[in-house]
Amino acid sequence: MNLKKTESLNSVKEILTQNSFIAVYQKNGLSASETTLLKQYTQQYHLQMKTVKNTSVKVILKDTPYGYFSNLFEGPCVLIYSQEMHPHTSQMFAIHKKFNKLVPLGALVQNAYLSAQEFDGMASFSDLNMIYGDVANLCLVPLMGTMISLDAIQGELSTLVGKSNE
Repeated sequence: MNLKKTESLNSVKEILTQNSFIAVYQKNGLSASETTLLKQYTQQYHLQMKTVKNTSVKVILKDTPYGYFSNLFEGPCVLIYSQEMHPHTSQMFAIHKKFNKLVPLGALVQNAYLSAQEFDGMASFSDLNMIYGDVANLCLVPLMGTMISLDAIQGELSTLVGKSNE
């Protein structure tokens, strides 16, 4: 394997391990000018982009924790990624609506795999912050009730221990 190909594959491994949001698109006949527009679009929304060859990526993913993700790489692909969530992160899930030669194949969102259907559903959300807010509320509301209950129990136990020491 030549040095340029090795470096490219290592950069794909870095993208997978260092980014929380990774969208995979199949690139169907995107011209050089359309690719330039796509790069400008991703930069406008503070996203990053990398074109990859499917067979190379499948080989490097096979023996990694991301092996299950290798089935997404069909034909020439484009990775759109972001290290962390920001107000424009949701744009990575809607790029195919602007660039119709891109076909969504799937995504990794904070190490959770999204199928092409789930991925396409994410494009309809205007803001991922809204989604995380809803998820946080679903998780935190029951926890807050539990914390209040535990505080009450601790108070009652302290009172009982204090009475038994007397």
